[in-house]
Formats: sequence, C-alpha cells, structure tokens
Amino acid sequence: FEDQFLQISSLLPTDNIYGLGEHVAPLKLDMNFQRISLMARDRGTPHSENLNLYGVHPFYMNVEKSGKANGVFFLNSNPMDIILQPTPAITYRSIGGIMDFYVFLGPS
Repeated sequence: FEDQFLQISSLLPTDNIYGLGEHVAPLKLDMNFQRISLMARDRGTPHSENLNLYGVHPFYMNVEKSGKANGVFFLNSNPMDIILQPTPAITYRSIGGIMDFYVFLGPS
C-alpha cells in the first residue's frame, strides 16, 4: 500500500447542490470553482465561512428544476477536496484509500 493521488469527476444535472461535509457555508453551495476541503478538525466556534469542522460528511443532494433529487455519498477515510464547477460538475480528490460511492435516487 502507498499513498496516491486519486481524482474522479462527474457532470451534474443542475447547479442546485446542497450538503458536502460539516462546514460553515450557505445551505445551497456555490458552484463557481468552489473547493471544499474535508478533514476532521476539532476547532472552536469558527468565525468565518468555508472552514471545516469536526465531522466529515461527504454527501450531497442535487435537486433538479422538476423537483426530482438524487444524492451521492463518497466513503473515503483520507483527507479530501471536493471541487464544484459551474458546468455544473463535481470533482473528488483524495490522497489515497478506496473510493466507494453510494448513489441515492428518488423519489422513494
């Protein structure tokens, strides 16, 4: 086993994306090349936006204009960056480990 750089990208059906970790940010995420770094840190009350907090929850929900929704959970125990792009698209980056994706499709 050795640490390695892993990256995977995907197009999204809409730019209405919510979630991605325990961090201080608006509920609807900014898709303009926003980088969200996820690594559990025990810090006091943050006083600015885009700081990650103690937990790491790499799950997002994408809500389409029709009201349909889907969600993706990215299971990886290493520090990671998630980049949101205006295409709309999402890129996951990790420094190693296994990339497990769990896809949740609605409505039931």
